[in-house]
Formats: sequence, structure tokens, C-alpha cells
Amino acid sequence: MKWLVLPPHRDVTLVPEVPEGWHLLDLARDFVRRVFSAESVEAEALARESSPPSPQAMRELLLLRVAQGLRDRGPIPELRALGAVLTAISGPPHGVHLRLDDVELESGTTERSGDVQRVAGLPASYSDDVAGVLARFEEAECVRVWLERDLQLPAAVTLAQACPAHVALEVAGPFGWAHRKVLARMPAFRRAAFPEHVPPLRWRVVPLDGAPGADDVLWVPDGLGLEVIAPYPWGDEQDWAYLEAPPAGDAEPEARRSAGWLGACFLKDVRAFTGGARWAGHVSLGSLLAADVLVESGCQTVVVGFCLIENGRVMDIDRRFIPVEQLVQGYQALKAAGVRVVAEWWVGAPGVDEESLDVTLAALEGARFFDQLAGVRPFHASVERIARVRDLGRWWGHPGDPPADRDLSRSRPIEKPGTIPGARLPSVLASLASRLLSRAPLSPGRVAAAFMLAPAAPLLGDDTAHEAAAPLVLVRATNTAHGAATPAAPEPGKDTAHEVAATPAPVRATNTANGTATPAAQTSHEVAATPAPERATNTAHGAATPAAQTSHEVAAPVVPAPANEAAALIRLDADCAVVRLPASLDGAPKPTWYAANLRTGVVLAMDARLAPVLSRLTVPTTASVALGAVPEAQRAKLVETLVTKSILERTHG
Repeated sequence: MKWLVLPPHRDVTLVPEVPEGWHLLDLARDFVRRVFSAESVEAEALARESSPPSPQAMRELLLLRVAQGLRDRGPIPELRALGAVLTAISGPPHGVHLRLDDVELESGTTERSGDVQRVAGLPASYSDDVAGVLARFEEAECVRVWLERDLQLPAAVTLAQACPAHVALEVAGPFGWAHRKVLARMPAFRRAAFPEHVPPLRWRVVPLDGAPGADDVLWVPDGLGLEVIAPYPWGDEQDWAYLEAPPAGDAEPEARRSAGWLGACFLKDVRAFTGGARWAGHVSLGSLLAADVLVESGCQTVVVGFCLIENGRVMDIDRRFIPVEQLVQGYQALKAAGVRVVAEWWVGAPGVDEESLDVTLAALEGARFFDQLAGVRPFHASVERIARVRDLGRWWGHPGDPPADRDLSRSRPIEKPGTIPGARLPSVLASLASRLLSRAPLSPGRVAAAFMLAPAAPLLGDDTAHEAAAPLVLVRATNTAHGAATPAAPEPGKDTAHEVAATPAPVRATNTANGTATPAAQTSHEVAATPAPERATNTAHGAATPAAQTSHEVAAPVVPAPANEAAALIRLDADCAVVRLPASLDGAPKPTWYAANLRTGVVLAMDARLAPVLSRLTVPTTASVALGAVPEAQRAKLVETLVTKSILERTHG
């Protein structure tokens, strides 16, 4: 038997089409499904409740209880909940700390082979899952470890080291092939083969709790470099054909896929790659100008990147300038056909200074060429993309060498006057994401399901921005080359009501440059009001979990509002839960209520009489009914405070 093994960690909202003759061992998805099960999350929470209180245990318990509260609130809150669970279960003493779409090593970076080899010897939250499959290798003919991204390296090293010597070991996948020379020198992979001409896997977007089906949408990763073009491309060829020309011949689509690069594709080429299936994924910004081709090819959602909007033009990630008016026309045609456009803002491009970011931010309030802005991510010139550029001089410029100690570097530096310094980029990303978040939600992470499932956000200047239950992005300063502005879970400590979603800890630099910022959260102020009556709770656990009434809180539901009062309804924010912990977040043994929003990173200590009422406020209700115990003179101000802090949201039904 030949095993195709997908190590943790990767985008688990995707499932691969398994090549003929191979059997799939998707450890990454199996691990996430296990730890995100209701039983596993509850067991993890109980383990922390029964242990001596400490700041780390209470932070992790907060994330777990809030995640439980978000389980049944829709696909985007559930993705935020998954990110919170992964953060909670992978803290110290584990060597690999997980996020929804990223990893952070206990120390070091995945761009350094020595760090990866060292961390692979430390405990990991997925260690039992890896150990559980090793028995299947004994009778195997071949084990092929698939490396889509560097996030999988620590687990891949563990698997390779444990693979029996009599079983053939292979390493494949985009990252594995691109870095094969360095990987082959690592002790874990010295006996491994790196087969040539292995085409990239084709991926389908599949719900985490579902099984793959024939109707699942095909996903096009950003690494394939897809640029959809019309029969008569806009402008002169020299203006858009910067990247490597596609191979010629009748077998062109298959040759492109085998080469791991699609490049410029006409309608027939796209159909040849997708097999006529519905598809979604990353395309070049200029692909919006071929709206008719996108629609006819079966496209459902496209993700595009831009670096700058200035003087009526948008600069894409390959330094091509496209008139805003033309992009808007293409977007309108796609919108009319039901195709969603999601944009990512690449920050830190060569020569683009901070003043240009302010200009771009202001331009986003004008004519739109996308439905949703997913978030910000650090610009990076990947080694794979650089290899495809036909004219580096007309591109961003000639790249330099990576730091000498980064033998697995994913990108190359490009020096240009005006470029935001690398040391400053994390704080710029955090600030920019915070400003965007104050206008509209961003995405929970760079995973396919988040791009596809999030509803369109309101216009950036719209006053209803806080009412949308759409996603958001955090910005952590970790492996910058991963390039994701990825939200995780809140951490108690500071007032970050207007910051990005956070992993526990104030903004800090970890694996050099993944370009995301991790805000902390507010615990210094307790939200108090004229108390609602005390209610009995189950003291065995003592935590109220919204939307999922477990044994933590026994209470009657809030009565929905009469129809004639629907104009002034409130409810718990879709990404917020109010829970009771057995100790405070600093570890003091005092039962404390907290409200935490996984979208914004806000964490508030709550009045013990008000909190139980809010924890149950999951259906639209009038303020007079929901907060009847609060004097009318104070009620409006309390509601406004809670809405501002993203604990409550206003709704119209």
C-alpha cells in the first residue's frame, strides 16, 4: 500500500483529490476534527478547571469556553472558535504553537532547518495523532510526505524519523520540491527521495464536519499563479505578461499543472484544469478584467491582491497598474453574475511607504472593486514567484539574498527607497488592521472556507459596520514569509477594543516576519450596571456558555421581543461569548465573569449580576426586556457601551 501523508498543520478546510494508486492519511484534518469535537473541547476545559489556577490555565480556559459558545453561530464564528481552540491546546510546553492558519515555534523559525529539527523533538498537541498512524507504515510499500507549506515541517520531520527503514520514503509537494536541496541535508530526510514531475494536488473546499463529494468547489491556491485572460487582453502584452509564458502544445494544461504553475489562462485552459467543475480561489487582480471568462468557466469566488491605490490606479502584487474604473466595471459584471470578489491588501511592497498606505486607505472609501476586504498581509517575494518572472527589472527589481542562517527562506528581500523597514512592518500591519477593523469586520484567517463563506462587508464608511457578522483578520508578527494577517484569539491584559483579533499576548515579534500583529485585550475595567437578579448556576463548572447550554449555566432563555419592537433589538455579538471562570485571568482564585470577542480581541471583566443575563442573549430582544432590571435612565448608555465594546450588536430582526 502507498500512503499519501498530509502532516499537520495546513488549511484543513480543504481536502485533496487523491492520485490513483495512493491512499490518503490526512493527519492535519483528522487532528483538527478530533480536538475541535465537543467532547474534546469540554475535556480540555475541565482539565484546566480542575488544575491549580494560573494565568496560562485561565487564558486557555477562557478561549475554550468562548469557543464553545460560538459553535452554533455560523461558519465564520466557528472558524474563529477553531482558531481559539488550537491556540488554547498548543501553548507551553508544546514546541509548536498553532493558529488557524499559521504556526509559531517555541523558539526560532521554520525558515531555519536547525530550529525545525530541534522543535520536532519537543511535545506537540498532535503528537498522539502522529504516533497513532505509525503502525500503518510497517506494511507500506511507500510513504509520501506531502509538504504544501513550511507549516507542516515539524510534524513532517517526526513522521520521517519514525518511518521504518524498509519502507520507501518520499517527500513531495510545492514546498518540498522548492526546498529539496536543503531538506535532503536534514537528518530526517537524508534517505528520502524527492520525485520529479509530481503534479500539485487538486483541492476541494469541504466543511470540517463533512465528507468530500462530487459537487464540492475546486480551490485554486495562490501558489499556482492563475491569471485569467480574455481573448483580447487589455492593453499591450508587455504591460501584463511579466511572468513566465506557459508551455506550448496540446498537453498545455496538464504540463502547466505538472510544473506547479498555471500562469495566463484562456477559458479553455481554465476548463481543462478544473474539469468543468465549479471553482474558487486566488487569481491575479487583472483577471477581473476578464469577468465574462471567469463567469463562463464556473467561478464562484475569486481572491485578488493589491498593494496600492493612487491617482485612479491600483497596483497589483506584480507591480502592474490597472485603472480603478476598469476594475470596478469587471467587479460589477461579476457581482451581477453572482461571483464574489475578496481582496487582500499586501503591505510592505518595495518602494511603497507609509504615506502611500494612508492614501490607499482613503481610496478604499471610494468606488469598490471587491465585495469584502479579507485583511492585510505582509508583502513577500516568494522564491517560487521570483523563478517565474521574465523581466526582474520591470518587476519589483532584482532580489537580494536572504539572511545566511535562513536556509529554508521562503522569500527574497528587495531593496528600494521608501520601503517600510522590516523591523517596523509588524507595527504598521497591526495599526492598519486596527483601523480597518474599526470600519468593518475582516477574515478569521487565510483559509479557503473563510474566503468563500464570509458575507460581504458593508461599505467602509457605513455606520452599520458593527452589525455585520462577517470575519476579520489579526496581525501577528511571526513567520513573516507566511504572509498572513491572521486573527486568533483574544488575550487578557490591555484595552484593545479597536484592535485586531488576538492570540494571547501583546503584540510581539516571534518567527521574524509572518507579518501579523497579536493584540492583547482589556481586563482593567469591569462593566457594571444596576444588577440583574442573581440566578443559580451549576457550581460544578460555574461557566455560562452562550448558544451551547451545557452544564455550566442552568437558566431560562431570554424571551424574544414582540414584532412591533423589532426596530431596537439587541443580542450578543456573533463572535462574543460571556463565560464564568473559576479564577481571574491573573490566576487569583476568585470566580470571575468575562466577555470575550474573538473577532476584535476585546476581553472585559463583567459584573457578576449582569453577565448571566448577557450570556443568554443570543436571540434578538429589546433592551427593555433583556435588561429590565437596569434602570431606564442607565439602560441606553449601558447598551451603547456594550455595542461599542463589541459585546452586543444591534439588529433589526
